[in-house]
Amino acid sequence: MSALEYLQLFSGNGDIKVRVKFKRFDGVIGDQRMTPHEIKRLVSTENEEFISNMLFDEMLFDISRYEIDPQNKVLTIHAEQSREEDR
Repeated sequence: MSALEYLQLFSGNGDIKVRVKFKRFDGVIGDQRMTPHEIKRLVSTENEEFISNMLFDEMLFDISRYEIDPQNKVLTIHAEQSREEDR
């Protein structure tokens, strides 16, 4: 399965804020919005595992952690630029 683009992953609607924290990368990307049922988009349909890499503005990043804060309605994606050369 090819990596999914962050900006196309969520609907942009809903009560949950989606934010990204990059490790060892100076770039930033805007927050998204999602509904709670969209959390299933973080699971691969091919192997039923959590998505472990994602594209941010067409750059490949490895996902190290998903953090869910139900009280504040925030999903944080922790990402680090991938060392993988082939997409």
